[in-house]
Amino acid sequence: MKFSIKINPNTHDSLQDTLSFFGVDCNRPYYISSGNPLFEYPRNSFRIDFYAICICTAGTITVEIDNQEYTLAQHSLLVSAPSTVIKFTAVSKDFRMKLLFFDKLFLLKNIANPFFIEKLGLFNNATFAIIPEAEKLAGKLLRLLEYLSEVTLRATRFTPTLFAPLYLTCC
Repeated sequence: MKFSIKINPNTHDSLQDTLSFFGVDCNRPYYISSGNPLFEYPRNSFRIDFYAICICTAGTITVEIDNQEYTLAQHSLLVSAPSTVIKFTAVSKDFRMKLLFFDKLFLLKNIANPFFIEKLGLFNNATFAIIPEAEKLAGKLLRLLEYLSEVTLRATRFTPTLFAPLYLTCC
């Protein structure tokens, strides 16, 4: 798929900066995507300053991280920590991805063990992990994201504590 490239002047993007690039207005310390297709991607590499769990639900995307190219296909996961530098290089016409982003301080404020992601051993001395063909885990995470999406729409001040199931699912 030919995709439009938009110049992104930022080299260190906060969660809100990154989402605003894609036309999403979000003032919460987390974001759960709808999985709808995107048609514009940044031209340049950019550094993210938040955690990201990305689940490819259809098609493929090729990204460059640490000067290496990786292609994610359906049921593949990309998990990244703050300071990951990413560049989008190719996207298939049928590409779809579900996302969960959260500020690095979100875990410290809302989860008893804020270092659970690092303790999973996913990063292996890097700031990211790519898990190919993880159909069972991807299915579990997609159901969890759907649940979190529904609950955050109706929850009030206790919304951040609803992310405890993510910790329980991953650990």
